[in-house]
Amino acid sequence: MKLTMFKISVIVIMCFGLSCKLPSITQQQEGTQVPGTYEVKQSDTLQVSSFFKQFYTSNNLLNLIDTVIARNPDRSIAMQRIEWMNAQFVKDRAALSPSVQAMLQSSVKRFGLYTMDGAGNIVTEMEPGKLIPRNLPDYNIALQSSWEADMWGKLKSRKKASYTRYLASQTGVQLVNTSLVAQTAASFYELMGIDEMIKYLDATIELQTQVIDVVETQKAATMVTELAVQQFKAQLLALQAMRIELKQKGFEIETRINDLAGRPYQPILRDTNFFDPSITSKLHLGIPSQLITRRPDIRMAEQEWMAAGFDLTAARAAFFPSLTVNAALGLQAYRTGLWIQSPESLAFSVVASLTQPIWNRGALRAQFKMMDVNRNQAFISLKQVVNKAYNEVNNEWFQQLKLKELVDLKRQQNTYTTNAVTVSKDLFRTGRATYLEVLISQQQSMQVRMELIEARKKQLNSMVMLYRALGGGIE
Repeated sequence: MKLTMFKISVIVIMCFGLSCKLPSITQQQEGTQVPGTYEVKQSDTLQVSSFFKQFYTSNNLLNLIDTVIARNPDRSIAMQRIEWMNAQFVKDRAALSPSVQAMLQSSVKRFGLYTMDGAGNIVTEMEPGKLIPRNLPDYNIALQSSWEADMWGKLKSRKKASYTRYLASQTGVQLVNTSLVAQTAASFYELMGIDEMIKYLDATIELQTQVIDVVETQKAATMVTELAVQQFKAQLLALQAMRIELKQKGFEIETRINDLAGRPYQPILRDTNFFDPSITSKLHLGIPSQLITRRPDIRMAEQEWMAAGFDLTAARAAFFPSLTVNAALGLQAYRTGLWIQSPESLAFSVVASLTQPIWNRGALRAQFKMMDVNRNQAFISLKQVVNKAYNEVNNEWFQQLKLKELVDLKRQQNTYTTNAVTVSKDLFRTGRATYLEVLISQQQSMQVRMELIEARKKQLNSMVMLYRALGGGIE
């Protein structure tokens, strides 16, 4: 109660007649709520799996992710930011405690004889029978302390802001982890898709080579012309060229993964179960409000907003008077040998000062305005991140449902086109189909097969993006 009355009295005394009107804080009335449910209806057949190693079951992928997390340069930079923010927090926390320094000082003073000090010193004894020297040495060893009383919570607010940003830096590492896991998994599945395409092309090239042998035999028997041979060979070359392009793209993806892992190029081990249905059967949305606790970008935006609020509180407290206490305790004499003479050589000082900003209030108002704007920007960013998270989950879930339907349709279409190729080749060998019908059926089958693999790649990528949108990351 006494401290409260003291604060009120100080404000009245220091601010009366100085137009001590504090700037107002912008009100933030809108919240960061998300809808209670997602727009896209959830499927009851999907299972819940929020654990990292239950979601990504491939040992090759898990080992690759571990390597990326351990060696990625961006993550290392984020870890350094944690160290920096921790040091900043320790610095702001230390401001609440008195600072203490050891001081060893040596100086020489000489006063003019036509001054009060000079005229008095020349006839004054420093010790019995010894006048004060004209050139007066001064040796001082002492402990000095300075302390600012945090009456208005300015220093505590700065400490809270630093601690909150320290937490945000830790959340930032989780955000980097989530991004790295998503990038690694998406690239891993893309490599598996390319392997599947190459495997299909290899089988197709082998069959095409056999077809060319048949066509050349039929040409020798005058059943087909040289035109048929040339077209089949041209198609074979097109398949071989496509294979080269896929190899090149696979190498680029492997290079990208090695960049994520912060290491020179080396081949990436991957699985062959590209169409395994168990890969995409572990997703569950939950409810939108869970995003606020699961997604690191939302938590980070919230922590930055809270820190900006503490900055604003500290900027507001700067308008109030500040009480600073400086003290020193030590030994002082004109010869160091006299330090042992106590209490004659003992020296101390205590100075308490109460200051109120007057002429620099314009600068304080500008600083306050900057902090207010920062807090408003942080709040807008928080709302933006929350809305983005909801829309990402909604969109990726919709993509999952539609891509599953697309993959199922392409599977059926692939079955028909593959059978059509077999039938056309049988008919061609017996002369009941033309070589053009064989070419067309092969081209259609290859196109559908590639579309099936591409749809599966999109499905796996969307699955990774959905897991990331739901909070993802690693435990």
